[in-house]
Amino acid sequence: MQSSAKVTGSGEAISSATYQAENWMQADVPTTVVAAQVKSGVLPILLWEEFAGLPGSRVSHRRQFSNIAMPPDSPYAVSWWYRKEFSLSDGFLGKTDLAGKTVWLNFRGINYRANIFLNGKRIADSDQVAGAWRTYEFNVSSAVKPGTNVLAVQVWAPTGTV
Repeated sequence: MQSSAKVTGSGEAISSATYQAENWMQADVPTTVVAAQVKSGVLPILLWEEFAGLPGSRVSHRRQFSNIAMPPDSPYAVSWWYRKEFSLSDGFLGKTDLAGKTVWLNFRGINYRANIFLNGKRIADSDQVAGAWRTYEFNVSSAVKPGTNVLAVQVWAPTGTV
């Protein structure tokens, strides 16, 4: 996982096997950016009243912060990238090809908007993927391949700019 402020390249490039993802944070999904930062030790475990202490935050526990415009200096005002390399197992492939097989990509929670890329191909965009912690399934049969596959997901917070 990495902030788009630190990433160069398009979704097509980031989801290619040749992209060099250096200095990215480990994240077990599904997770939010802040939860991944807490788990990795970048941020301390936060109590509700401590959210006001997040970098670039002006959160007040007296107001619903999802309805407050995100400050432009917040590290969460920009999109964040998740990237995963994976291989299809020989058991799935059978005789090493995908002919006649349908492959589904299942997301157990995306918050809030996202662009999704697989092997350099856009699977879905932020107009299709929007909502609070929604689940999604996409038929990726035309984009998945035997061997190494690369998934890149660009997410925005509810008040982020798309």
